[in-house]
Amino acid sequence: MSQWLNRYENHPIHKQIAALDRLMGISEEFIKGVKEGDTIESFERLKLIIHALKAKLENIDPLITPIQVLNNLNQPLQPLINEVSAFNGNKNVGHLTNANGHAENILVYLPNVLSPMSPADIDGLKDSIISFRRSTGQLTKNMEAEFNRLNENFNSLIKRLFA
Repeated sequence: MSQWLNRYENHPIHKQIAALDRLMGISEEFIKGVKEGDTIESFERLKLIIHALKAKLENIDPLITPIQVLNNLNQPLQPLINEVSAFNGNKNVGHLTNANGHAENILVYLPNVLSPMSPADIDGLKDSIISFRRSTGQLTKNMEAEFNRLNENFNSLIKRLFA
């Protein structure tokens, strides 16, 4: 196994995410019975951030992922886990608020993860390439027509000059 792949697969971020998933599953059972919008909103935001992190990590090439990026993403996970665990223990919504504060750091570092573009991005690039080819094709035709016109004018001037 490549040292780079090994480094990625053995990084503690994967265990942290698994632990967080378990805790969020426990929280979700409690959240189902909650009526307060703020509590639900805080929990749902956490779920979205965790999902974004997991999706990003699932779509990367471990061989070109800098270890420092993984370290930066991993750093806020332990305090986030602690807050979700505390929420599960006493159901105090303040812990979800604190967890969201830690999750902010995940959002800060998430754009640093190199990952493939989305299908929509690729379709946009494809459309741009097609448009560019059409434009260059039309430009080429216009340049040929202009060259032919200028060449005819040049030949006409030469004939008149030496006639």
